[in-house]
Amino acid sequence: MATIQKRRKPKRAPQEPVEDLALWQSELGRYIETEADERISIESVRQTLAAISGPLAADVSAERDRR
Repeated sequence: MATIQKRRKPKRAPQEPVEDLALWQSELGRYIETEADERISIESVRQTLAAISGPLAADVSAERDRR
């Protein structure tokens, strides 16, 4: 007689959209988690970025060209 296996319910429902879970389970997501520094607040990042004058597109392009 074959036994019927019941599907187990997940212990908890995912709190993030599936797309977010896929990112954090990817190689990039794992790398980001290892490099993240919880001591740096989003407000600190915003203040630092606000201090940069002008568009960054030219700087990014110039840096890519140097590579």
